[in-house]
Order: sequence, then structure tokens, then C-alpha cells
Amino acid sequence: MSTIAFVYPGQGAQRPGMGRALYERYSPARDAFALADDVLGLDTKTLCFETEEAVLARTEHAQVALFVVSMAAHRVLLSFGLAPAAVAGFSLGECTALCAAGFLTWEDGLRLVRARARAMQRAADDRGGAMAAVLGLTWDTVEAICREAGGGARAVNDNAPGQAVIAGAPDAVADVGRRCREAGAVKVVPLALSAAFHTPDMARAAETLRAAAADLTVHPPRLPLYTNVTGVRLPDDIDLPAHMAAQMCSPVRWQGCVRSLAAAGADTFVEVGEGRTLLGLIKRIDRTRRLLPTTAPTDIEALRALAPGGA
Repeated sequence: MSTIAFVYPGQGAQRPGMGRALYERYSPARDAFALADDVLGLDTKTLCFETEEAVLARTEHAQVALFVVSMAAHRVLLSFGLAPAAVAGFSLGECTALCAAGFLTWEDGLRLVRARARAMQRAADDRGGAMAAVLGLTWDTVEAICREAGGGARAVNDNAPGQAVIAGAPDAVADVGRRCREAGAVKVVPLALSAAFHTPDMARAAETLRAAAADLTVHPPRLPLYTNVTGVRLPDDIDLPAHMAAQMCSPVRWQGCVRSLAAAGADTFVEVGEGRTLLGLIKRIDRTRRLLPTTAPTDIEALRALAPGGA
């Protein structure tokens, strides 16, 4: 029998129309959208299904939309009797994982994501910044190049072997990118983000999120959650406000999360929500794992066989 981990995507996976097919086919998905509308006072169907790409890409919109679609897909899977043994999420996706694991209710998760998205959008508008993916160098090498450059750019995402992301002021990111190419990077790809996420530039936003998280009720978890901050299991008695503040300013140790899940016995990874970005990264980290998406109803239906008593 498979040991299943659910993983939840972060910002960048959004696309216009996402979640529509799930909404139209499955009542638990419609219930999820209705809950989000009620809690947030938004028309989340319009946000996800009809918003043009440039508007949806704004942090304040993308994070809410992605959370709602992941919540909808998660609830559909649970309605089949398919539940994970453990969970993790990439950056924003860790908020989804907190709800899936039971640390937060879905209602409080929606409130947390709205506060996070707004705080990060303000940081992007006020401070600006740039991010770029570095392909072909190890995480340690990219970290060392950032330190040697001394311009404030930092390694912020340990995505997979040979794939890291850097962030900082645009000039500093450009300088580190040049140094990475000189050190043998195959490619340095600017990302469509105008902020230095997961760096100390997010400190003010992190304090805003800390205050928002302090108003939420934290519950004993039902499932283990593997966190971006350390790449290992999040303690059950976590100080959630402090953790969320740290998570906003710390590197995303995704490779560590995946390796920890695999070491704990996860042999099947299901990306719950929009896209297959995380599955692509997991394939680079460990090719022995089974990888399954949930973007389309055909993907969802293929997962029924993994549920107890599934066909």
C-alpha cells in the first residue's frame, strides 16, 4: 500500500482559469470556493477563473487564488477517502499544509493567507527587488557566491539538485547571476517577481504576519508537516506567529522537505492544486517516487484507485 504525501504549490503556479474544471465537476470543490467567498468577502470564482494573467500574478491575488484551488482539490481527494500520511508546501503552500495537517482550520488558513499576501504585496510595492533561478550549480556554491559578492543578494530557494533561486536588489541579483555564470552555471533565468521574497527585505511584512497569526487558534496537528524553514518535521507545539514570521524571511529548503518525507516512508507524492511544478522538482530530487498531479478531473479520477477500497 502506498504511503502518500500531499504537497501544495506556491506562488508562480497560478494561471487564469485555474480550478474551474474542479469546481464544475465536484461539489466539495464548490463548497471550498463558497467557504472562501464567505470568509474573505471575495468572488473567488471570478478571481481564479476570469482574472487576466497580469492581474492574477500580483502577490495579493495569486496567493489567495492558489490557496483556494489547493483547498478545493484537497477536499475533493478527502471526499474519495484519500488522505495523506504527511504534508508539505512550497512557500505559500506551507499555509495550505498547516490547514491540511490540522494546525489551523481552513477558515483561519484563509485569513492567514490574505494577511500574508497583502503584507508581501506591500513589501514588493515599497521595496521592489528581483529574483532569478540559477541552474547547474549546487546550493552551497550559490550561497558562497552570494556571500563573496557582498551586495546583499541571497540564495533563497533550494529547489532541487542544480536548481537554486537568488533574490535581492536588482543590481545585486544581476551581479550574482554574472558570477554564477562565470562559476559554471548552465543558465540564470530572471523570474517574473518584483520583490526579494524570503530575504530580510521581508522583515516588516513578517512582523505584520506575526501579528495576524497571533489572532488565530492553533490546534494539535493530525498529521506531520515538513517545513520550508528547516526541511524537517515541524514540532507539534510550534509557536505559529514566530514560525510564520521566520518562514517569510528564511530560505525555502524544499529539497530538504522532500528528502525528509522520503526518509519517513513517503513513496507517492500528490501535488494538490494547480500545476506540476513541485512534481518536476521532486523528480529531480528523487526519481524513485511516484508523482501524481490534481490539476484536471482526469488527474483526480486517476487518484481514486489509491483510496481505501478504490478501483
